[in-house]
Amino acid sequence: MDPIIEYLLITFAVAFAIFITVGQSILFYRRYLKSYKQEIEEYLKAQGLTLQSCDSPNEDNWKKSPFTKPSRSNFSLLLIHINGVPIVWKDQKYKVIISNEGKVIWLEIDTIYFKKPKLAFKYGAKRKSKQVEAKQQTENIRKVSDLCPACGFKLIESEYECPDCGLNFR
Repeated sequence: MDPIIEYLLITFAVAFAIFITVGQSILFYRRYLKSYKQEIEEYLKAQGLTLQSCDSPNEDNWKKSPFTKPSRSNFSLLLIHINGVPIVWKDQKYKVIISNEGKVIWLEIDTIYFKKPKLAFKYGAKRKSKQVEAKQQTENIRKVSDLCPACGFKLIESEYECPDCGLNFR
């Protein structure tokens, strides 16, 4: 074989191996290491919201999800294993983002070989903020000043328990 052709074949093989290794490294980073926090914060800022927390969804979250829950098993006619690890061409991950304003936003991250990940944001069910919950709790508290609400016994303002029926007002 001609030395130039041999040199070109070796160069091509090495370049192809480097291309595949770099592609795998980028894909591994995008699927397992990247948090997408910067993209999430940019999206929330554009919506006028601020980030409170960002987690992976649990079973309770999936009940109110705008996305369909992916199945645990995938079927493929072509399955490639490298060192015992199956290679998945397309992968989807989900994150639940909660804003300080109580809005729940879902993020779907699609990663595919040799392509940039696709991010899809969708609103989920709104959660009550802690301030709203505290306000609702204080609205449910009635001030007892003259009469016991349970038995109608006349009370002194400094009493926190009805002497007649034992109802506690704290």
